[in-house]
Amino acid sequence: MKFPIKHRSLLAAMAAPFALSTAHASGGAELRYIHPSPKSGVDEVCIVPAYYETQDLKYRDLDSDREDEMKLCRLTIYEGMASKVKIERVGALNIDPLPAKEIVACPKFNSTNPGTNFVEIPKGMTYAQAKLAFCVPKDKVDGEYKEDYDLDAKFKSTISCSSTASALGYYHLSRLLGGAGRVPVSVLRTMSRETHHQVAKEATDFFGSSKDLIAINWRNFLSASNNAAAGKPNPKLYTDGGRSLYGGLQKNLKGEDKYTEVSGVGAYDGRYARFMQQRPFQMVADARSVEQIAGRGFTEVAQTIVQMQDVSDMVLMDTLMAQDDRIGNIHVKPWVLEKGATALRKMKKSEEAALKAHKKQLLAELQKRNPRAKEVQFTRDLAMKASSVVFPNGEATLVAAMHMKDNDCGADVDVRGNQMRRHSALEAVRHMNPETYKRFLKFAVEVDSGRFKPFALQNLTYREKDYEGTRYSLRENVRHAAQVLIKACESGDLKLDLVLSFDANGDFKKPAPVACR
Repeated sequence: MKFPIKHRSLLAAMAAPFALSTAHASGGAELRYIHPSPKSGVDEVCIVPAYYETQDLKYRDLDSDREDEMKLCRLTIYEGMASKVKIERVGALNIDPLPAKEIVACPKFNSTNPGTNFVEIPKGMTYAQAKLAFCVPKDKVDGEYKEDYDLDAKFKSTISCSSTASALGYYHLSRLLGGAGRVPVSVLRTMSRETHHQVAKEATDFFGSSKDLIAINWRNFLSASNNAAAGKPNPKLYTDGGRSLYGGLQKNLKGEDKYTEVSGVGAYDGRYARFMQQRPFQMVADARSVEQIAGRGFTEVAQTIVQMQDVSDMVLMDTLMAQDDRIGNIHVKPWVLEKGATALRKMKKSEEAALKAHKKQLLAELQKRNPRAKEVQFTRDLAMKASSVVFPNGEATLVAAMHMKDNDCGADVDVRGNQMRRHSALEAVRHMNPETYKRFLKFAVEVDSGRFKPFALQNLTYREKDYEGTRYSLRENVRHAAQVLIKACESGDLKLDLVLSFDANGDFKKPAPVACR
């Protein structure tokens, strides 16, 4: 069944509630934050999104998603303009909007992506002082202000490896799959081209003639901005006749470490093949039962199941989203599993303090052997060893919980090659969380039927060819994944056994069988 789609500009879509032509899905915005740009006269728009939910496929809220969406959309980048921000309620969401908050916008100088950092203005510091102190590479922030530096969010558009559709799509996919990947909140936002042009100019002035990839990408962005000003805007970047840049504004994850246990360490070339040889993926590809793989004791078994579930979920999500740059961009944070619980929770402040003290002690011991050591990375092994310190009574355990925060290098079929599909990673998966599996099959029906298409095009900025009709389009990736997983499940090769199923004593309980269809 085909669904008609209204053809209109992105800005027009932002300026009015979406009217999807399917009765099952909510569309468009719940709240719109409208930020006046004083010099350009352009109204910047940020969307607190509606969700795509059906009768039996609901989003899983990870703690405070709605609040985090508003915390992103409230951020205004202009001095003295917070009181001018308008908040429009356009959906049925029953929630009190958060008032606007002033921050500074700075060019991103690290890595390869020419994004814009939204940085907190500390108490007692003026806008101009914050701009001067923080719009420099992080390692160049003056020592007096290092503890005050607080990166709230990152704004990324479809340039270099990035794709707005990918940044937004991962967030919604995560929640449709039950919170898979613990993807940070991401919202759709515009920014005045003139304002962003100044950000790009700051970056190119800083880098000069550098041949670093980040410098080249900033020069490319400045060139795209000049073209838009001349009446030739790239539609992947600009809307409203080139007056507005659009992108995904993503919550900045804090306190995370690189999850090198999963990625492995080595050259960029061959990184996916290397990932598939690491112990975490090898456990997911192991045909034995989870009881045979997981080890002994509550702490070891819990950590093994969480790690296997995270890797399995990541492979599925990256297969669907045509991700090309995951390996090396996987992060981890300590979370907690209590005995008898069926889900992880974030750490309490007292637990964080106990872990911090333990890591400080470990660092002191490490520095005796290596005086140049600066920090102790959080790993699976550290989680198991530190659990007895943080929970001396054994009532809970720390676990290394994956967080997929760099999600913008997918979706765009003009440039994406879908590394997980190219390496047949999903075909090798032998264990999966049954909730992820069941939710994926429901999502697959929505995508393949076309019912998800208006939401993807209008809300997530997908193009027609990103959604269907090309080799690595969303629809083709979903069809491929469904065929692979259902076949493996029905043959008995895929076990739906990655469940946090422990009794009050911490003993693992074998999960009940789950139907393949």
